Amino acid sequence: MTHEPISVRVEAHRWSSGWELHILGSADLVTQTESGWDSFDDAERQTRDYLETVFDGADFSRVSFEFVEKNDAP
Repeated sequence: MTHEPISVRVEAHRWSSGWELHILGSADLVTQTESGWDSFDDAERQTRDYLETVFDGADFSRVSFEFVEKNDAP
């Protein structure tokens, strides 16, 4: 049996040293990464590590993440 890959949307909000990552757009599932201003270098690893910590025992290794930059400015 082949399983379709799971894709999770992550909203990325800039902050002074990197990105605040809102997983599934949720205010309850938020982590941060100090990736550069113009890239999501560590964002995927940070998101995966965070989810595996929150959901102890879960394996997110086959999950892909779609990072969407959100502009918080009015």
